[in-house]
This record gives sequence, C-alpha cells and structure tokens, in this order.
Amino acid sequence: MREVKEKKKSESKKEVKEKSSKKLTPRQMALKAAEFADDKKALDIIIFDVRKLTTVTDFFCICHGTSDRHAKAIAEDIIEQFKKNGHIPLASEGFSTCQWIVVDFTDIVVHVFQKDARDYYNLEGIWGDAPVVKAKVS
Repeated sequence: MREVKEKKKSESKKEVKEKSSKKLTPRQMALKAAEFADDKKALDIIIFDVRKLTTVTDFFCICHGTSDRHAKAIAEDIIEQFKKNGHIPLASEGFSTCQWIVVDFTDIVVHVFQKDARDYYNLEGIWGDAPVVKAKVS
C-alpha cells in the first residue's frame, strides 16, 4: 500500500515537472495568447513583434472585448490557460475598471481593451512600425 502511494506521488511530481518544463518560446506564447483570446470571442486580435523596437518585451498581443465583463473574461482566461502550462504572469493591471487590462508575461504583454479605450490609446498607431505576426484566429 505504501509503495503504491509513493509511486503515485512520484508520478504526480513527474507530471507537474513535465507540464512546467513545456515552456513556450515568446512567439509561441504570443500565438497562444491570440488563440486563447479568440476562444473567448475577443475582437480585432493583433500581434506585434516589438523585439527590434524595445527591450521591455518581445511581443504585444492586443485585442478588445465588447464590455467590461467580456474584457475581464478574456484576460482571466488567458492567465488561466498559461498557468496550466507553467507560465505565471509577472504582473497584471486594469481589472478594477476593465477598460484596459494589461497582463505581463515578461516575453509577451497582453493588452485587452474595451473598444473606446483601444481607440483612444491607439497602440496600433504607436507600435505600427513593428512587424505583425499572423495568428490563426477567426
């Protein structure tokens, strides 16, 4: 009985280690973020490769929702999906108003807006010199 428990413990530790060792490249993370956002029906999803323009991060994933609840659901799902693969965000901001939610995964930064805030802050205009990464989203 004790051997079975110890075997299960070592197997579960192994599974956790394997999950956390499946680290994605920054590009893969950006594409996954776009996929997760698309799964939650985010609108106008775009990925910018900003590596040549800044040292702050490698990629921006930008999208928007139709309401504060929608934007919050998009951001929360992206965080949750990445946590499952061992990618914990360094920081997140904006959940109090849900106008502009920023989730910083170090190598990628996810921006989830509401439409008016997205238009106002115009990140696409500011980072428009960055190459756009094609994502498979609807």
